[in-house]
Amino acid sequence: MEIVDPSSLEPVERIDGEALVALAVYIGKTRLIDNEILGSTRNKK
Repeated sequence: MEIVDPSSLEPVERIDGEALVALAVYIGKTRLIDNEILGSTRNKK
C-alpha cells in the first residue's frame, strides 16, 4: 500500500489536497490491485 500524488505518483508524507491510495496484495495465488483518490470532489453528488 502506498499513498502518492495522483499526478506524479510520487509518495507523499502529508495529505494536503488530493492523494491516491494504491494497493496491491496477494490472497493465495490471486493478486488484487485497487486504488482510490482521497480529497477529491469528483463523482460526488
